[in-house]
Amino acid sequence: MKNSYNKILAIILFLIILISAVFLFISIAKIYENNIINIDKLVSYNLLIIFIMLIILTDLAFIITIFNLENKNKILLKLKTNKGKKKVEKKAGDTDKLEKQKNIQKNINILKTLQVDLRKQESIEKYSEKLLSNIAKHYPIVQGIVFILNTETAIFNVSGTYAYYSNEKIREFSYGEGISGQVAKNREYLLISNIPDNYITILSGTGKSSPKNLLIFPILFKNNSIGIIELASFENIGREAENIFMLFSESIGKDFERLSNYDYNNYLQNKINKKNTRDK
Repeated sequence: MKNSYNKILAIILFLIILISAVFLFISIAKIYENNIINIDKLVSYNLLIIFIMLIILTDLAFIITIFNLENKNKILLKLKTNKGKKKVEKKAGDTDKLEKQKNIQKNINILKTLQVDLRKQESIEKYSEKLLSNIAKHYPIVQGIVFILNTETAIFNVSGTYAYYSNEKIREFSYGEGISGQVAKNREYLLISNIPDNYITILSGTGKSSPKNLLIFPILFKNNSIGIIELASFENIGREAENIFMLFSESIGKDFERLSNYDYNNYLQNKINKKNTRDK
């Protein structure tokens, strides 16, 4: 509104200047046309000319001032707009930062939940079952299997299950063999949705049913797959679980390696004890 008023005022002043200039031109023309020699009349015309020139100069100065003010207002408005944008960007940046911090804390809390009482387990079998039980408390899985690599045979053997009631023997595999073998080879998380019916069968009090989602991720130790975890679910666990499970896989990888060494040492100790018993 203020800018429109200034523009209208500038146009009016411009018209005044134009009219004043016309009067000035006419006055000068009369002086030369009539060849005025009367001193009083000449002074009067001169004063009129000076007055008109002053009006023109004053109006010009005022117009320039108006346009300078308008430009200044535009600059100030631009500065305010830029400042507002920076505030919005800063606020958005702070929001993103806060959201990231919340997500990090959320992931830490989930990892703590998944690790509850794992270190208390003294065998790979008990550790595997507790691990699957912890996962089931946080994610809607209906079945789970843990496979651990047998370094002597290079076969991934079953070390623990969750809600597996089938009489069929679970198929074990090697690196690169089948879907789970490929996950072990590639050391990458895999989520399969809309898996075929009867690919996995869940037994319950209401009969048989087939989950539609299968999540497979490796258990890593020193960037090598030493195990595989398969999780079946009726619901889509979601891609956000990928970072959690990949972080979790490295953590539990250290535990499985420790337990593997512990079991092997126990095996050697039992072998020595049996030999000593026979020698006696």
